Amino acid sequence: MGFLKFWGKVREGVASWLRARKLEESVLMDAWVAVNKCVDAVTRVVKSALKRPASKVVSQTENVVREEQIDDPEVRARVRKLKAAEQPAAKKRRVNELVH
Repeated sequence: MGFLKFWGKVREGVASWLRARKLEESVLMDAWVAVNKCVDAVTRVVKSALKRPASKVVSQTENVVREEQIDDPEVRARVRKLKAAEQPAAKKRRVNELVH
């Protein structure tokens, strides 16, 4: 990782700058150590996430039932109601796709 090499240089550069100014016992050095620990923790999380295998795509099959195949009148009425509600939204999506 390019970032790790870069971070190593930054870490050492800042630490040596603080030491050169006799600030190794200061609050600044304590803060720098805390920042470094945070970066190390994030780096470990990122490395472990990159080592995990990629998720697998699971295929699904859909059973499509036409409206006229539905025997129950209540279910058929709900399907019609849902279709009616979807039509304006679908029309709006198509218009937006054409415009943009």
